[in-house]
Amino acid sequence: MTTQHHVGEGYSQRNPVPTIERFRQEEEARERAAAANATQTAQSAAEEAAPSKQVPPPVPAKEEKSTPENDPAVDKGGARSGSGGGADEKERLKRAAQPPQEKPTDFVAKGKRRVKDPTTGADVEIEDQKPFNLHPDQLESKKPSAEANSFSGRLPTSADAYRTLLTAPIGAPPTNVLLQPFPAPLDSEGLAKLRGNFRNLGIALGVAMSVVWFMTAFGAGYWRFFVRSILIGGVGLGGGAALGLAANKIETDLKQVRAQMATQRGQGFSPKEPCLPEGVEWINAVIATVWKQIDPAIFATLADTIEDVMQASLPGFIEAVKISDLTHGDADSALRFTHFRALADKQGDREYPREEWIDQGKKPSPSADDKAGEKPKPVENDADGDGIADEDESGDFLNLEVGFVLMKRPDQKAKAASLQISFFLGALNLFRFPFNVWAEVTGLSGVVRLRVQFVAAAPFVRNVTISLMGVPDVAVNVVPGSRALPNVLDLPMVSGFVKSAIAAACAEYCAPKSLTMNVGDMLAGAPANSDVDAVGVLVVHIQRGIDLSAQDASGSSDPYVIVSLAKFGKPLYSSRIIFEDLNPNFNEYAFVPVTLDDLRNNEVLSIQLWDSDQRTADDIVGRISRDVRDLTKGETKNRMVDYEDPLKGFEEADKMQGSLKWRGGWFEKKEFDRLLFEQAEARRKEKMTEVEKKAKEAEVKAAQEKAKKEGKAVEDTELTALNTPPSPEYPTGVLQIVVHHIVGLEEREVEKGVSGKARESGASGQDVEEKDLELRLPSGYIELAIDDSIVYKTRTKMATNMPIFEAKTENVVRDWTKSEVRLIVRDARTRELDPIMGIAQINLKEVFENESSVQRYFAISDGIGYGKIQATLIWRSLKLKEDIPVSLLGADTATVELLSAISIDVDEEHESLRNQKISVTTGDVTQKLSAIRKQEDLSIGDDEAENGALARLPVYDRHASTLAFSFGGGIKLGPFGGKVDAVAVVSLLDLEDEEIYELDIPLLAGDKLGTLARNHIDDWTLETHKAQEIGKLKVKVRVDPGLDGNHAAVAKGQVRRHEQEVYERLVGMPETAEKNAHADDDGVIDRKEQKAIDRAKTDALHARHRGAYGYAPVRTGAWAKQGVKDRVRRYSLKLRGKDTKERQVASETGA
Repeated sequence: MTTQHHVGEGYSQRNPVPTIERFRQEEEARERAAAANATQTAQSAAEEAAPSKQVPPPVPAKEEKSTPENDPAVDKGGARSGSGGGADEKERLKRAAQPPQEKPTDFVAKGKRRVKDPTTGADVEIEDQKPFNLHPDQLESKKPSAEANSFSGRLPTSADAYRTLLTAPIGAPPTNVLLQPFPAPLDSEGLAKLRGNFRNLGIALGVAMSVVWFMTAFGAGYWRFFVRSILIGGVGLGGGAALGLAANKIETDLKQVRAQMATQRGQGFSPKEPCLPEGVEWINAVIATVWKQIDPAIFATLADTIEDVMQASLPGFIEAVKISDLTHGDADSALRFTHFRALADKQGDREYPREEWIDQGKKPSPSADDKAGEKPKPVENDADGDGIADEDESGDFLNLEVGFVLMKRPDQKAKAASLQISFFLGALNLFRFPFNVWAEVTGLSGVVRLRVQFVAAAPFVRNVTISLMGVPDVAVNVVPGSRALPNVLDLPMVSGFVKSAIAAACAEYCAPKSLTMNVGDMLAGAPANSDVDAVGVLVVHIQRGIDLSAQDASGSSDPYVIVSLAKFGKPLYSSRIIFEDLNPNFNEYAFVPVTLDDLRNNEVLSIQLWDSDQRTADDIVGRISRDVRDLTKGETKNRMVDYEDPLKGFEEADKMQGSLKWRGGWFEKKEFDRLLFEQAEARRKEKMTEVEKKAKEAEVKAAQEKAKKEGKAVEDTELTALNTPPSPEYPTGVLQIVVHHIVGLEEREVEKGVSGKARESGASGQDVEEKDLELRLPSGYIELAIDDSIVYKTRTKMATNMPIFEAKTENVVRDWTKSEVRLIVRDARTRELDPIMGIAQINLKEVFENESSVQRYFAISDGIGYGKIQATLIWRSLKLKEDIPVSLLGADTATVELLSAISIDVDEEHESLRNQKISVTTGDVTQKLSAIRKQEDLSIGDDEAENGALARLPVYDRHASTLAFSFGGGIKLGPFGGKVDAVAVVSLLDLEDEEIYELDIPLLAGDKLGTLARNHIDDWTLETHKAQEIGKLKVKVRVDPGLDGNHAAVAKGQVRRHEQEVYERLVGMPETAEKNAHADDDGVIDRKEQKAIDRAKTDALHARHRGAYGYAPVRTGAWAKQGVKDRVRRYSLKLRGKDTKERQVASETGA
């Protein structure tokens, strides 16, 4: 799980999980293979059990508790051994593949614990906040009260109180003792009176000395006059000076008394240990003043986060939730700070800035066999290779601790921060009733630490890291319907739910987790991210299993392969099942994106072979594992290497029968090409106006002059995804898509029919249903499709025309020059099939013409609504070129066309095959063809424009499928026929898109031909399966990439239907319209052509909710009809013991 969050990173899975599809035909294929092999499928759990001689005696389970750290039954990959290990491990993988069962609101406050502080890099003791006894009056900074004696506290008794290990108590009152009322300073009037008295004394002394001088100085001669005058004058001056000194002494003593009183008061009223907060009145006064000026819209992101948490935690009877309004309250209940504290600054350290303060201790530990020059450097602009960009290590750092509180007294009439929440009650999509409540936040308190990076360049602040020191305490009152209702109607269950949602949202940023904001980029308006998360991709070529162990009572197994990262846990790829085979030949490719966190966590590539069981838990056949870091260097770096590894069990020491033949390689992201940058720069200049060109030239000239003055060479422009396009020579890479939000999402309302002057004035429309536009807001969600396959689905945002998603996904795209991304916006409705509001088509070759990172608005069309999607697309090519077959660059979804009659070249002994019917299958669909003798007279062209094709077979997972021709098998009664006499098989991986191949493939006879039909055929397969080549089969084929009308018959389940609907909207309907436009080229439109024209017109109207579909009851009828079909199909599959699960796609909720 990610512990370092970044602004704008969006919601996503950690390493997005590719869709793992289990085709509905899987069980049918199993039975078909058994029928072709003249064997029986297991009818009970006992028949699926492995032969008794291969089952080890069960190991008694110990009753003592264990943890993953000390449990000997847990290996490095996280797998557990012991009796029932197959079931246990299978359940673990199933749980990993499913969304998390624990609801985000299942939050329980934790006590004191020591964690890593993301700001200082040291340990810190944190504790989830608890309610504290602090009267709201103590938070009022504008009205200090002399009677507020609750500002109690003492000075810290020791320097240990300043340690960063401890946090300040939330009860520390928001005060600076020097601003609180205490005995007033010396009164100026009193001092003036005192000085006046001393001045009067001085005057009286002067008068007295003058009288004495007058009475004694004269009449005694000049000498005595002189002596007596000096003596009396000196006494007078000395007396006056003494009076002045006395006055000053008294004033000084009074000041010392006041200072002593202030010191005593400070000792009595300072905050308690463990720290001494600094004064915060000044900032609280500022907040109280500007609070009412703050636009509540800035809290929309916070409300959206809380809504997402609640949405993922709803009980079954509540379908959705929406926060429709958020107010931040009046100034009297505004946010207040309780303390500021500068944390211990280590800038005096010799090693400052120490790297571990920045990377938070996440640098990968080098392995023992690491050599110089072999350490991967996945981060760009990282001179020291420590995994952190140089610019993130520069400058100086300031660490702060801040306490905050938001409170409202019970009798306060002012409005506090509140949320207007709508809960939508419903069931089975039959109804949706809103239940509105007001949730008032009456208390919120916590402690947060910040780490601020200061740099020399404007705006002088780069990264700001924020981490909560424990989950804040939250107090919420919920009132139904209106804030005007009294609090006695508080709903405790709802208030607890809202409180837990807020706490759970805050827990995402609680230490050791953090949130980092790049202030410079935010102010400059730069994209939040200009590179993909993956630092490279592991390419795994699954070739074959050799001499596997039998896991079924029949002495065979039904093996398939799962590829995953062991610590991440979720399966990233699942192969097809090859039934009844101990030497399966898969020939499939898996792509595993690897992030920097994976390397730091020392991830392990795990390839597991399982035996598929129909009625019991699948059994482990064996597994292999490789350290990902070992694969990123040495011989596997940017090239494929062959391996044949013996299988092992859940424990490293456990040996399993058999081995796995596979190839693997690690492929890094390709560096940007300066030539491509220069070409893109030239194209950008061509589109510039004269003013822009002059501004650009002036900017370049200024940079040159600056470099010349500094005596430096002019540096070339740094190549980034923002200014350099990808290379067409490296078509395979990683595509990141971030869907930010939609603006102006509205339905194209059909207005009421008009007549007369209104019609003449231009008003138009067709009345189908009256609606209150204010009450009908779309509940939008987005399906993201790459080419024709939906790979991602966002959460639903209820009743809003500006849904905010911030959803992110990364996928490996094999050829970006031929790929297209489609953002399909749908409206989640009750008693209706979710209609398409609009589709944004994004051609990657066009959008990445001048850069590899694009953020823009894409208008949606071809639906019942309109709007614009803001999305970011980032592409990074891989150094992967000749190591995978060219055919792998083709589309996964395709249609296989047979463009000629089938012929065989066999000896006389097998001439009877010419009279047998032929079954052709791709695994998704099977077609019956006439015998070869009946095909000899057929005239079939090379494409549909001529004489059409012999057969068109749709396939969804083309690169993991085979095209199999089976002869015979029609004697045995039953849906799957009997034993076949011969098969011919070709892997669709070997066929490139749109190329016409004249196949000349071996025609095989022998035992278990149904098994051969699922295998890749090569010399090794023929040797291990004892198949005999009895001739050749010849046919002309072509792979038509993408969806077409043939897929409609096999498009079962919601995801497949949605894919087909998008195809019809973008491709099918335009092609049909073009075809119908030429219906009268021969001068006549026959009945069949007219029927096709009418049908196309009806479909076009229905797709836009026109015609009959303009009425809600008609749409509800279509929804009910589809619902009945789905339920009948599921019940039918369940009665036959088939898998009833629908195909799932990845989402930010963890599906």
